[in-house]
Amino acid sequence: MTKKELKYYLRIYYKIREDVKNKKISSLVILYGRKRKVLIPKWVYCLEDILLIIRNRGGEFDVIINKFYFGGLTDKRILVDEPLSESSYYRLKRKLEESIYELLILYGYVSEDEILNQMVTNSFF
Repeated sequence: MTKKELKYYLRIYYKIREDVKNKKISSLVILYGRKRKVLIPKWVYCLEDILLIIRNRGGEFDVIINKFYFGGLTDKRILVDEPLSESSYYRLKRKLEESIYELLILYGYVSEDEILNQMVTNSFF
C-alpha cells in the first residue's frame, strides 16, 4: 500500500463505507460521472476502526472524520460550515492522513520498500 492509494481510498471512503462494513470485496460507485467497480483491498477494512479510534479520542480531527470521511462533504463545504481557515483545515487533514498512514505501518499493511521510499523522499539531500 502506498500513500497515493491511501489518499484515493480516503477520498472515496464515504462511498464505499457500507460495503467495507459488510466485508464485500468490491463496490459500485460513481466516480467522475461514471459508474465504476472499485476493488476493496484488505487494508481498507481496518480504516473504519482507525477512524473511529482517532475520532473517539476527541480533539481536532472530529470535524474532518465526521464530515469528510463519513459524511462525504467537500472540502469547500466544510470550510464554509466550520470556523477554520483554509490553511489550518488542510494542515489538519494532512496530519490526519499521516497518522492513519503510521497506524497502517503499525498494522503491517505498508511494505518495507514503501517506507524506505518515503524516507528518501522526505529527507533533505
